[in-house]
Amino acid sequence: MSDDVTKVAIVRCERISEACAGYGCLTAFNDRRVKFEEIGDAELVGFFTCGGCPGRRIKRLVKKLQSKDRAPDVIHLSSCMLYDEEQDYISCPAVDEIERMIESMNIKVERGTHH
Repeated sequence: MSDDVTKVAIVRCERISEACAGYGCLTAFNDRRVKFEEIGDAELVGFFTCGGCPGRRIKRLVKKLQSKDRAPDVIHLSSCMLYDEEQDYISCPAVDEIERMIESMNIKVERGTHH
């Protein structure tokens, strides 16, 4: 793999994962659509849930990814974490905290995947 390849991970909501197989996020990544349109040459190195409020699993899993040779350059917070009442979902109450936690680990954060 070239150093020019952007290594991407996607974090999604634990609650929503009970009803979602991740099709929207993965299709958007594979087809380079919506929030992945300008990503260029990229590799998906992680796809995991937050572990439940308030993102209790994220730090541990990100550290695990960082210990590998495929540490992510950017982590996308899945669209399901950003929904609002108009979309019949409750947005993630810890999304700002989760974003700060990931950024404190020197990883860029992008909000959204397929919406």
